[in-house]
Amino acid sequence: MVLILILGIVVGGLTVMFALENTSLVTISFFADQVTAPLSVIILASVAAGIGVTLLAMLPRFIRDGLDAYAEQKKRQTETVTYEKGTTENVVA
Repeated sequence: MVLILILGIVVGGLTVMFALENTSLVTISFFADQVTAPLSVIILASVAAGIGVTLLAMLPRFIRDGLDAYAEQKKRQTETVTYEKGTTENVVA
């Protein structure tokens, strides 16, 4: 836990240093729109967009894994109830 905190502080510090070093303005043209912003903002926004697209691409797998785990849990629960029901019938008889 402490290692993750330290890693987060280091990455945050490096990000701030990167932003302070890359303050020159750049213009991005996309079809008819133009955006002028510091280079660091453009790069960090591109990284954030890439992370977002990656997470969206991974979403179906997360959902499928969750549904598979739920189905496995229900199957085990049904098997346990069936086993317990069978053992109680043997004891009563």
